[in-house]
Amino acid sequence: MSFDIVLIRGNSASGKSTIAKSLQLSLPNTMLISQDEIRRNMLRESDRDGADTMCVIELLVATAKKMNRLVILDGIFRQDTYGDWLAELLEKYSGTAWYLNVSLATTKDRHAGRAQSKDFGDEDLDAWYRPNDTIDALNEYLVPETWTKDDTVSAILRTLSDVKQTENVGGFRPKAAVINKEES
Repeated sequence: MSFDIVLIRGNSASGKSTIAKSLQLSLPNTMLISQDEIRRNMLRESDRDGADTMCVIELLVATAKKMNRLVILDGIFRQDTYGDWLAELLEKYSGTAWYLNVSLATTKDRHAGRAQSKDFGDEDLDAWYRPNDTIDALNEYLVPETWTKDDTVSAILRTLSDVKQTENVGGFRPKAAVINKEES
């Protein structure tokens, strides 16, 4: 069994898109699907509902599967709105989930260096921040804020490589863990 989806979640400005783009450059035959691109730019949908966003993402994932492409799915994907749906999606299409466990202070520091910092500021980040917004059913890997982009991408690539090496031994499902840099 190999994974169909690599899910990268976390708060706004936690580094999800940066990691997703870097991961895509490291792997062949992928499709990067960004929740922001679909929800905000394509559909102009509120994050409170998400129904149309979910529908479009499911269509794209199904298409990627037909094309034999690995989906890299990145977004905030709030637990209260998207949790049950993501659990069903990763059950239907096997996947590994990663949650960027970043403090509000680090989020603000990272946001200050982004182009989007002109579009929204610290007050918005304060309002949007959801500490520990993990989804138990996903068995998410918890990525510490001390990790760099390269640390995180390397860990994801190792997980994907380990799965390929165990394909004939039976399925593999990551267990939720706080990952220590020394273990990687």
